Amino acid sequence: MAWDFDYARAWRDLYRPAYKCLSWDLRQLFRRVAVECSELHQRQDLWMHWPDEDSHYVHGFTEPLRANFESFDDEYLAWASQVIFGLGHYAVGRDWQLAQWVALVEKPEHLSEGFKKLVPSDELERVILNGPPSADAAEKGLNPATQEVYDAAQKEIRNYGLGGAHWKFSKYADEVLTVRLGLPLTEPHGARLHFWIDDGWLTARYSTKDYMGNYRLALATKTRLGRVRPLLEGKKPDAFEEAVEEIREQTMKSLSGNRLDAFELKPKYYTHEAGTSYSDEELEYKFRTSFNGTFIVRGIRNVNFKPHPFTIGPKHMENSGMYLDPNSAPCAVPGCKLKYEDHLSDKVMFLECARDVTEKEAKEVLGSQKIIDAMEHFEIDGFAFVESRKGYKFVKGEEGEDTDA
Repeated sequence: MAWDFDYARAWRDLYRPAYKCLSWDLRQLFRRVAVECSELHQRQDLWMHWPDEDSHYVHGFTEPLRANFESFDDEYLAWASQVIFGLGHYAVGRDWQLAQWVALVEKPEHLSEGFKKLVPSDELERVILNGPPSADAAEKGLNPATQEVYDAAQKEIRNYGLGGAHWKFSKYADEVLTVRLGLPLTEPHGARLHFWIDDGWLTARYSTKDYMGNYRLALATKTRLGRVRPLLEGKKPDAFEEAVEEIREQTMKSLSGNRLDAFELKPKYYTHEAGTSYSDEELEYKFRTSFNGTFIVRGIRNVNFKPHPFTIGPKHMENSGMYLDPNSAPCAVPGCKLKYEDHLSDKVMFLECARDVTEKEAKEVLGSQKIIDAMEHFEIDGFAFVESRKGYKFVKGEEGEDTDA
């Protein structure tokens, strides 16, 4: 199975358009970080060193960098942290160079005089977007003689020292938000529940001796922290995960457009490799909107193993190359000589009622030809039902008895 994150698509369809929609003041702040902080590095606690007190005078700015960050409200600063981090992080190859170049081209005085004479800015964007000239340069709308321009663009970017401006901006924004929301800058030792800010997202880390998980909740604002903290404090692992899921569902209902795409980044921008099998996570994402609000997909898992789950052992590690190959050795269960494909199981989709559902409705939805065909295509053997977290049930009808689901 192969489900790979499509960095280029996420950058082109989400982060670059989202960056263009940020206010002029915020884009100016990003360019300022690129200029003023090009020689600054992370501290040992992984936050960024701030510029010296008189640095803004040296670089021609009217106020210290931190005061500039403080001038934006929680919501917008958190979103800018996510967008600008993504602008650099998800750019690959030639797009990475364009992401760096964005900070240059919007402020022409940053470009050297020789470079400005060499190429107009609109031609520069086409060159960096499409790469160096090649046999099909004319088809791409490029001047075939633009190799000099491309080489000069790379040199200009390197000379200006813009590398890392995206994550530096995000670190500064997250630190300002962390202090503003009253959160600790370092995780308290032994804390079971810890809130922190990760590229603009309010995130909860829950850890015990036997369990740990990080959960993205919403854009980081003081209001949202005040709302979610009492919902999560004091919860045991199972109840904690349920509460997190409800918070995330509410967040998704409140978001739209680029913000919803960024929140759901993992499934939204993953691409399946043709000719490979589908992972359970992929299938869960594919089926999540298939039941018209009647059922919620809570997972797709293998059950009823015969004779037992196939077990990976040391010989698989020894015989495999870069990727683990289950067929490189027999099952590691003592006494078992069966191959990987000889270990059988049933693949089951676990569903939860999204509302009270009559038996007639359930039969119509689950027995529809569309669902049957999809189940057969993806080799899912059947359904199982889990208890509704909100108390919804199967009902036989107005006069029938209820059945928990």
